[in-house]
Amino acid sequence: MAIASGYWNVPMHEDNVAKTAFTCKYGLYEWLVMPFGLCNAVPAFERLMETVLVDLKWRVCLVYLDDCVVFSDDFPSHLVRVRQVLTRFRDAGFKLKMKKCHWGRNQVAFLGHIVTPSGISPNPEKVKAVINVLQPRDVHGIRSFLGLTSYFRRYIPGYALISAPLERLKVKDEPFHWNADCESAFQQLKRALMKPPILIYPDMKKRFKLYVDSSRYAVRACLMQEADGRDRVVAYASKLLTGSQKNWITNQDGISEIECWGVVWATRYLDKLEFDVFTDHQALTWSLALATVRVTLSWHGGPWNCRVFSSKCITDLELRWGMSTACRGCPWTV
Repeated sequence: MAIASGYWNVPMHEDNVAKTAFTCKYGLYEWLVMPFGLCNAVPAFERLMETVLVDLKWRVCLVYLDDCVVFSDDFPSHLVRVRQVLTRFRDAGFKLKMKKCHWGRNQVAFLGHIVTPSGISPNPEKVKAVINVLQPRDVHGIRSFLGLTSYFRRYIPGYALISAPLERLKVKDEPFHWNADCESAFQQLKRALMKPPILIYPDMKKRFKLYVDSSRYAVRACLMQEADGRDRVVAYASKLLTGSQKNWITNQDGISEIECWGVVWATRYLDKLEFDVFTDHQALTWSLALATVRVTLSWHGGPWNCRVFSSKCITDLELRWGMSTACRGCPWTV
């Protein structure tokens, strides 16, 4: 459901009306309702929507600004929930934009994603916008492209490592030089979104599996859960290491600090949940003491740990950076 006239449903306080004055060929005018463009307009409208649906959000519906999605397990209960939400909107004086409302659907497009009973995937229309982006010519173009792809990073294994050459182009006072690594990263991000995985919904009653892998340049994690008799991906996460974090590596094999930090970084989002951590760094299975987290830390061999993230353990980009020894003996190494 979509609210008609969005921000215009919020009246301006009489003390602030004069601050919205503007001129046009017909004279001087002031806004009596909240206009677009004010720095506090978005949080003010979101606050209003959450107040209207205060006890229904997350239980009956989800709302973001003027878009509202009602969810249910079956059609009879769905009708009841839709009536509850519509009653709240009527009492608040809202009207709906019927052209943008869809009723009784088993899948909907919401915030750039396709939401289905089996999971979520990127909206093909949004992905098409990424695929059609031309090669960036300046820092502004890089920021725009990375902004588009970063929104879908949960679907891309090792996003931070793939996008590293493009991130370097954003460094202040550095010359903009598009090389082979940049082109490879640019195309690889596009290909990753052409056939994205369908991410399942997390079941808070089941135990999670967290796969963590670290390198000299980034850390990456994969949250999985058993569904339909096999492990399915809930979400991917990754983070590029900063300059100071790279200094933690003191010698060729001294990546224990990075591996340890990668586990800590990934587990902070799973507070009060039961999960198992799998890492290809065997020393961490006994050296880490996660006393405040209900977690079983297990060693997971390099070849099998890699298969979670990619069918090819070592990408062309990683080979250029001298990382081919990270998974020696892996059957997926190219």
